Amino acid sequence: MARHTQSHQELLSKFLPINHHPEFSNNFEDHLNYLSRRQTSMTARTLKSITVTIIWLGILGFPFKHVRSQDITFSSVSVILKEDGTGKVIVDTRPQDQLETLKPLSQPMTDSAFFGSAEVEKVGENRHHVRYDFSKFRELSEWRSQQMTPEMFSTIKIDADENALILTPIKPANLGFKLSQLAFPLAFGDDFAIRVNLLGANQGDMELQFFDRKFISIKLYGSDSPAEPPGTVTISQLGGNKVLAKTIASVEKKNEVSFKLKNEFRKTSFKIVYKGDTPIGISSLDVIADFQPTYGIALQMQGTRITVKQVFPGTSGDLAGVKAGDQLKTINGTSPKDIETALQLMSDSDIEKELPIEIVRLGRTRTLMLKPGGIPTPSDSDEK
Repeated sequence: MARHTQSHQELLSKFLPINHHPEFSNNFEDHLNYLSRRQTSMTARTLKSITVTIIWLGILGFPFKHVRSQDITFSSVSVILKEDGTGKVIVDTRPQDQLETLKPLSQPMTDSAFFGSAEVEKVGENRHHVRYDFSKFRELSEWRSQQMTPEMFSTIKIDADENALILTPIKPANLGFKLSQLAFPLAFGDDFAIRVNLLGANQGDMELQFFDRKFISIKLYGSDSPAEPPGTVTISQLGGNKVLAKTIASVEKKNEVSFKLKNEFRKTSFKIVYKGDTPIGISSLDVIADFQPTYGIALQMQGTRITVKQVFPGTSGDLAGVKAGDQLKTINGTSPKDIETALQLMSDSDIEKELPIEIVRLGRTRTLMLKPGGIPTPSDSDEK
C-alpha cells in the first residue's frame, strides 16, 4: 500500500463526513470506537462492519460495479508474431498525444496495383513495411480488398474531417447484433507486426482475426460489453476454443501480454471485426510482413487436372486473360501436382515480378503473364 500517499483520515473523509463532528478525534481507531459507543444495537454493529469494509475496499482500489459504465479508450493495438509461434499483443490506453510517433516511410503515398493507396518501405526480400494513413485517403475506393463484400463496404467510410476510416456497425439480417468488418487486402507470412491506431471510446467489442487453416482471435472488450469487464483482452486459437492469454488493460498505460501458438501458422489473412452500437475510427494501419501475391484465381481439381473454377473481376488473373475452365499446366515453369502445390507456387512468387503460367484452352497451350495485385475496386469486389 506504499502507493497511497493519503492518510487514513483523508481517505475516510471521502466516504463518511465524520471529520466535521466535534466529538471526533484525529485518530482512525477513535472514529470507529465512536460509532460503536453511539450505536450498540445490531443495526449499528452491522453498519460498522459495512463501513469498515467500504473503507478498506476503497483504500485497496476495489473495482466497484459502476466502473462498468465508464468508457474505456484503446488508443492503439499492436500484434507481433514470430516464426516460432511466440507472439505479443500491445494494447495502449494512453491519450493519442502520448503515443510514439510513427516514423515516415521511404516511399510516400502510392496507388500501386498491389498495395493500393499506401506508404511503402522495403525492409527485406518480399518484406515490406506498409502504412495506410487514412488522413490522406479521400475516397473509399483507395481501400482495395477483394475480401470485402458490398455489405462490408457499406459499414465503412472515409471521414475527411476526422482524418480516419470510420466503422459504423449495422445489423445483418441473419445476426442478432450490429457489426462492421474491415478485411485487409493482402495475405502475408507468419512473421509479422501490425499496429492499428484507433479513435473514439471503445464501447463495443473489437476483434482482430488472423486465419488460414488455423485461426487466431484477439478481442478487446469495451465499456458496454456484455461478455467481459471493460478493458479485457483475450488471445485465443481455433475460434476461441483455446484461450492462450487473458488480461485486463490498465487505463492510460502501455499494456503488454505474451502468448505462444499451439500449432504452425503459415499464411495469414487479416480482418478487423467491430461489434457495437456506436462508430469507431481507425486513423492508420501499419503492417510489416512478407507479403504474398494475390492473383484472384480460384482453382479446382477435375480428375487429375487442375482447372480454373473462377476468376475475380479486376484482379491480375482477369487482366492477364485467365478464364474459367482453363487447365493450369505450369506455374513459373513448374507443373503442380495438386491445388495446394499450385497455390504455394503462386504465394512464393516475387511480388515485384510478373509470374508466367501456362494454361490449356480448347486444346491450345498459351503462356500468360500475371502481375501481382490488380485488386478490384469496391464495385467489382466479390467474396470468395
